[in-house]
Formats: sequence, C-alpha cells, structure tokens
Amino acid sequence: MTSGIRRRPWRGPALPWHNLTQNKVRLAVAVSSISFASALMFLQIGLLGAVKKSASLIYDTLDFDIVLLSSKSLEASFSNPFDQRILYQAAGAQGIAAVTPIYISFGPWRNPTSQENWGIMILGFKPQDSVFRNLELSHSSTQLQRQDTVLINQFSRPEFGDRSLGVRTELRGRVVEIVGQFRLSNTLRANGTVLTSDQNFSRLHPGRSLSAINLGLIKLEPGADGDAVLATLREKLPLNVNILSRQEAIAKDQTYWVKTTSTGFVISVGAVMAVLVGGVIVYQVLHADVSEHLQEYAVLKAIGFSNQRLFNVVLQEAVILALLGFVPGFLVSLGLYQLIWISTRLPIAMTLGRVGLIFGLSLTMCGTSGCWAARRIFTADPANVF
Repeated sequence: MTSGIRRRPWRGPALPWHNLTQNKVRLAVAVSSISFASALMFLQIGLLGAVKKSASLIYDTLDFDIVLLSSKSLEASFSNPFDQRILYQAAGAQGIAAVTPIYISFGPWRNPTSQENWGIMILGFKPQDSVFRNLELSHSSTQLQRQDTVLINQFSRPEFGDRSLGVRTELRGRVVEIVGQFRLSNTLRANGTVLTSDQNFSRLHPGRSLSAINLGLIKLEPGADGDAVLATLREKLPLNVNILSRQEAIAKDQTYWVKTTSTGFVISVGAVMAVLVGGVIVYQVLHADVSEHLQEYAVLKAIGFSNQRLFNVVLQEAVILALLGFVPGFLVSLGLYQLIWISTRLPIAMTLGRVGLIFGLSLTMCGTSGCWAARRIFTADPANVF
C-alpha cells in the first residue's frame, strides 16, 4: 500500500534562493560584505601585480638578451656602478652581436613653475645605439646629442611641472631643455623619468667617469645559444658582476620587491585578510540561516531528505552569495584601478587571469564558510519536531 502523500521534486536552487531572500536585510549585508572582500582582494592582488610589473619595468623597456650588473646591486634602479671594461671584455665572446652601457641615477628636477625640487630617475645611453623595445619616443633620440637636452616621461607625476617641448629647467643643478617625450609607467622607486645621452649624463654628474656604468646590455647573434654564452661569460668575467639572462634579471628584481622589501609582504597580508574577513561574514550569515531554519531542515529529514542533500542546499546558498557579491566587487575594483592609474601612473590593470583568480577565491571563501556552517544540519533531529 502506497502512501497518499506525494513528494514534489526538488527544483534546483529554489529552496536556497528562498532561504536567502526571506531575510532581505541579512542578504544585503552578506552581499555587501562579499563585494567588499572581493574588491579588497582585487585591490591587493592588483597592487601586487603592479609591484611585480614595476620591478621589471626597466628591463621590459630595454632591448637585450643578457645583462651585466654589479654583484652589490639590489635591483636595476638601485644598482652600483662597475667598470665598463668588463662589458667590452664580454663583447669578445662568441655569439655576442652587440653590447651597450646604461647609466642610471637619481637627481633633483626643478618644477619650472613652482621652483620646487622633486627626485627623478635619470637614464643615460648612447643615442646611436638601439637600446629600447617598443618605447614610443615623440622625437628622435638623436636630438640628445645636443648638449644639455633630455626626453621626459609623459606619465611623470604632476609635481614635476610643465613637460612641454622647449621647456628649460634645472636637473641636478644644471639647466636642461626638454626636446622630446616618451610614455613609461612609473615605478615604486621613481615617480618620474628622463632619458639623456651618455655625454649629457656625464655633464650632470661631474666627477663621475663614463667608464662607471650601471647596466651592461648584451645582444646575441641570431641563433646563438644563450645558455652557452651565459656559461662562457660566467667563466670568463670577474666575480664582482652578475651575469643574468633577461628572465633571470626580471625574476631577481621581482623577488627583491615582493619578498625582500616590506611592500610585497604588506600587500600579501592585505589579500589574506580580505579572504578571512569575507569568509567570517559569510559563515555568520549562513550559520544564522541554518539556525533559523533548523526546524524546517528537521522536517525535510523526516520526510526523506538526506543530510547530504540538505548540506547541498547550504552550499548552493554560499555559491549564490559568491555570485551576487563578486559582480559589484569587480565593478568597484575597475574604478579603483583607474583611480590608482590616474593618481600614480603605476602599471596596474585588470587582466582576465586576475578575474578568474578572484572569482575562484570568492567561491572558495564562500564554499568553505558554507561547509562549516552546514554542520548543524547533521544535528537536526526529526524526533524533536513532533
């Protein structure tokens, strides 16, 4: 004899959605909290990406296969000079097509309007050499062969003042003229950058010889074995220089900024805290929901619903919360990225990979909280209902 009671089929997420929307204030708080956590994760991981991109910016700009720098250098923009003769000693190795020196320093740039001084990064190079990769120069770098001329980064912060062509101001106490511009994101160490010739670099640094270089760029011949050339140079050159491939140089600078300095640590901690805060809030919301509906869950168990099936209800609620909270968080983070770029010109940008990563973290955060909150379902006893 069959029972006259027919159980309606469970139609997807209708029950989880009903549970969430029954208390709209609680739902709004949960969605807002997840949105905040998602936006904070976007911000922290975006800043971490900007730190890594900023760390490799000089290398990304320069055209080379192998780079030489002093073994005492912390990273490219904070590199100790070494003897240029070592670079030209390397030029004799088989497989090397060309070598070129790069000079790097910092000095005060006088705002031509306010007359205030601001620290700016100075890159010196030989204008006749092919030095840069995909760097758009508004005027030919050959103009730098004129005495006391510079090219200035259009993305330098406003504190540096007027960057128009023909503007004359002081750099390291010497009058220079802007003869061209280029576009390059700022770095954590430099809010502005100028390019100049090696001769002008020497004029800006009285007493410093052009034989003291900061980076030695090496271009390989087409088809040359990079690993073999690296091995030869490491055997041939003195121990007071590091000999690095492009990938090794970029990895070294990124490791310095992300793991050695406090910058990377603080940003990483911020991302972890965002996940923890969001997870705790989701847990509280779902725990309150389970507690409020514990009697109903017991009734469902009495009519044949398994613990696993009811556990899935709470898990689906967690997924719905993750979806509802992620979209506003993503939109807010787009605005934050744009604001940071406009204010600092740091290389921060939204990427598809980052969207996938944060979405995965949001799902994991909400799913973990949901699993933890759903444990109370297992204690719901149908006998207590009747």
